[in-house]
Amino acid sequence: MKTPDDIEDDEYESSNPGDYYPSRQHSIVKPLLAEEVEVTNHPTEQQNTTIYTNTGNSLMLYLKAAVIFYFAAVDLLSYTIIQPFLPQYLLSKFPDTVNEDNSGTYVGVILGTFFVARFFSNTFIGHLSDRVGRKVLMIVSLLVSTIATGAFTFLPTIWLVIVFRMAHGFFSATSALSKVMLIDISTGNNIPVATRSLLFAYLGSTFAMSRAASSAMGGIIVGIGAALKSKNPYLIACIVATILIFVGFIFSLIMPETHTIEARELNRQQELVSADSDKEQKSILSKLYNLFFEKTRSKLFIMFLINSMCNASCFLMWVLVSQADVDHGGFSFDSLRTGFLFAIYGVFAVGFQLLFFKRVMTYFNLLKTFKIGSVFQMAQNTIFAFIVMVNRQLRDNPAQPYVLWTLLTVFCLITAMGFMMTLNVLQSMIVNATDKTHQGLVQGVSESIATAARAIGPIIFGYLLSQSIVVFNTSLPVSLLLILLYGLSMIISVWLEKKNVDN
Repeated sequence: MKTPDDIEDDEYESSNPGDYYPSRQHSIVKPLLAEEVEVTNHPTEQQNTTIYTNTGNSLMLYLKAAVIFYFAAVDLLSYTIIQPFLPQYLLSKFPDTVNEDNSGTYVGVILGTFFVARFFSNTFIGHLSDRVGRKVLMIVSLLVSTIATGAFTFLPTIWLVIVFRMAHGFFSATSALSKVMLIDISTGNNIPVATRSLLFAYLGSTFAMSRAASSAMGGIIVGIGAALKSKNPYLIACIVATILIFVGFIFSLIMPETHTIEARELNRQQELVSADSDKEQKSILSKLYNLFFEKTRSKLFIMFLINSMCNASCFLMWVLVSQADVDHGGFSFDSLRTGFLFAIYGVFAVGFQLLFFKRVMTYFNLLKTFKIGSVFQMAQNTIFAFIVMVNRQLRDNPAQPYVLWTLLTVFCLITAMGFMMTLNVLQSMIVNATDKTHQGLVQGVSESIATAARAIGPIIFGYLLSQSIVVFNTSLPVSLLLILLYGLSMIISVWLEKKNVDN
């Protein structure tokens, strides 16, 4: 007989966003493989232990998490290593096609086509991983990234560069697979939900830090290579990145499957049972409809899209403004100094991650952390616009370099805190708002949203920035637009309920 406390717990669980799946209405589902696992209307963490995790040992948990973090880091490396030197590379290799006036557009298209292709493939790959497992798809993804990164500087035409980047994006799903693998290993065996949320927040931070470190590494390697009179400094950067990604590929061969046979069998049987009561629920389109139109998740997806688009656009703006001349509202940086700018940001990001992030997560809940981070995001774009104006006023002043780098250091500090407290926290909230048996599909959807945003952002903002510099000789209008978008995302977060995203 249930106690009043049990009844209250059932009422709370029934309010979870993931419980709209019809498969949850059936009392028992028995896998055909391994030992039987009973799944009731509202399965508890203990009931799901056999299905969703392979380890309860904390050391093994963190070792596996570290390997997954490495997968995520080299995935970012594969498409951000070229970012700080891409404008200079295109101008030097394709001078008949690319010039100062259209370089922003071409950079945006090359960066954006990768994510356009990933948008169309990630939802399917995420759903496929629920059926066939994560390992084989991760192996393919990292192998493609290794080949694509190593071949980048050998492509003879800019149109082939665009096509090659699109193919790379289509077969690369490392980000989405990293997320669901982390969920697999951190669910069950009495692992607290707070631990899973913290691991997932660290994964998001890994993405942010890797983006900064990769960009810094690309710029610094090219800058040093150019200083040493290398004939092709861009090739050196790509070779270093290829080696690091190949190490990730080797790890993927050794890493055990995280999505067990029992879990895959449970997913299959839930679809069969669901089909008996509602045949429409078998289709992935019906599942996608439910995912998008559940109130909490729809808000999270919109916020995720806005932040992914704005973050990608911010990094693009840094590169283009840094390397534009002072008369066009830029800093006249070469690849080396652009790399140093990203390095400063990376140092602050790592420092905040190691020293303060856990304390912030402990003191505030996820929702409050996101709101504070959004304020920092708006502040960093305001500061960047201020730096552009000050730098132009001081261009003939001997103190100009010292003032510029002091302001850029403050800018990097604010930006690091903002990036660490927003997108990765959003990812944790999406995990908490999702039914466990559909994490692969949901993470595929969220990754597709992110890739679409990262495709739209560089293409649109690259064009807007080029036009803004040509017409107004400044990037200020673009900074204002980014401030408004980050503000919109924070406003949407006001309508989220803490119990649905912070459980």
